[in-house]
Amino acid sequence: MSFSSDIKAELCKIPIQARAAAVAESYGILLHAGSFEPGLIRIMSRSEDVKLRAVRLFKKAFNLDFDYVSEKDEPGLKKLRMEDTVKIEKIYNAFGFETKDVTVHHINLAVLEREEHKTAFLRGSFLTGGTMTDPDKQFNLSIVCAHRAVAREMRALLMELGFEPLFSERATSSANYFRRSELISDFLTTIGAPVAAMRVLNAKIERDMRNKITRQINCDDANTSKQVEAAERQLDEVRKIFMSPMGESLSDELHEAAMLRFSNPSASISDLARLAVPPISKSAMSSRLRRLSELAKKL
Repeated sequence: MSFSSDIKAELCKIPIQARAAAVAESYGILLHAGSFEPGLIRIMSRSEDVKLRAVRLFKKAFNLDFDYVSEKDEPGLKKLRMEDTVKIEKIYNAFGFETKDVTVHHINLAVLEREEHKTAFLRGSFLTGGTMTDPDKQFNLSIVCAHRAVAREMRALLMELGFEPLFSERATSSANYFRRSELISDFLTTIGAPVAAMRVLNAKIERDMRNKITRQINCDDANTSKQVEAAERQLDEVRKIFMSPMGESLSDELHEAAMLRFSNPSASISDLARLAVPPISKSAMSSRLRRLSELAKKL
């Protein structure tokens, strides 16, 4: 499976509970789907998980079934289709529109009043319009939309939520995308894929570490080598602690030390000490990292 498929599989495990959130997520799916027109709704995906989630979402949001759902073992893309104009009118109405009035698609923000509805909309948008490269190779997450106005309004929505997407327009589609690992990780966490977000962070850490090691080898600096090895060990220890219940019970000073090491994998202990709030001595930071190491050994 691709990393995009892994993300979508994780998102599809999120329980469908409130109807309003189901409407918002369905809205994102449809605006980035194969066709969302007054006479035809067609959703296509390589993911069986996305197909099944769309079926459940439409039932929860609109109490409607698709007219056609491809079988699990059918070759090629998974397909959902709705041609019943009465059903389609009901869906348009749920988004605040009437089919006879729609000439260009827009995002009706009245459907996304609460933050959880905005998040659900972004999740749905990624399920049908999103892709993500393998983070071990490069960082590039994009959401492509055939409707130019929707893509521009999506950019405004992302910025409202604190993201700063890059934007591109082509003849047949527009895209909001991220190339910075920290923005990608934050976005994935926001839409409900924390496992994928952690994988992106780990890939960034490992890449930084490899680059640091390469520089160290080129410089033939023994002290730097020891620092890198110690930092790698400390990163492993911090991950181990945060993956356990112990991560929730760390004192403030140990939690700060752990987060500083996690966020600055190639920094020296002196650098970490200066980054503390307030700054502390190198020996104090070294002591905190040593205590974290002792805690990790108990796990």
